Amino acid sequence: MRKQTKHSTFNFECQYSNLQKKVINFYRTNAVSIITGDPGTGKTFTAIYYALMMLKDGAVEEIIISKPLIEVGSKLGFLPGTEQEKVSVYMDSYAGTFKKIIGEGPYNNLLNSKKVRFEPVNYVRGTTFENAIVIMDESQGLSLHELVTFVTRISESSQLILLGDLWQADIKNSGLDPFIRIARGIDKIDHMELGDEYQMRNPMIVNLYKNYKQYLANKL
Repeated sequence: MRKQTKHSTFNFECQYSNLQKKVINFYRTNAVSIITGDPGTGKTFTAIYYALMMLKDGAVEEIIISKPLIEVGSKLGFLPGTEQEKVSVYMDSYAGTFKKIIGEGPYNNLLNSKKVRFEPVNYVRGTTFENAIVIMDESQGLSLHELVTFVTRISESSQLILLGDLWQADIKNSGLDPFIRIARGIDKIDHMELGDEYQMRNPMIVNLYKNYKQYLANKL
């Protein structure tokens, strides 16, 4: 049972397209929402937008963002600085989206008050997320065991949004597709695929990515 919390001191107007509204309404109906789609289909934007709506309205107390700590070129252990400084690098990649929606000042206030934070997926075992919107980005980078373990960290007072691209797994035996199959038909868990109609990127990039997927499909 989700409890009502104190409203956060920031505001923003609802500015999203009809297609984005469809995704946001999808989030409202699930405890665990799985969103897949190509880069540029607005997966991260709609998830953060919905999370901010819930935080502003007092439905949750915090927004938690996580992702597999696998990057092109560098891994967490090889980045300079303290552990906290290393983790902040990952949170920085979402800063632009937060600032676009609510502005730089309110975003910094949320960070300083720990209403928004990044949680490394490596550290969640034994943790239970209470009264939170939890966004797992790049979930195709987790094994099936890791995905199931992460999902079990969500309490009844929280919601989980899994974002992913089935064509961009950085590991062998990605667990995202099997997890979608296993979760099919379970109440309060649902999957939505964002097609080309959601695409907002340069058509050249879109076509390049389509050819890339076709190339990968031909190799299977």
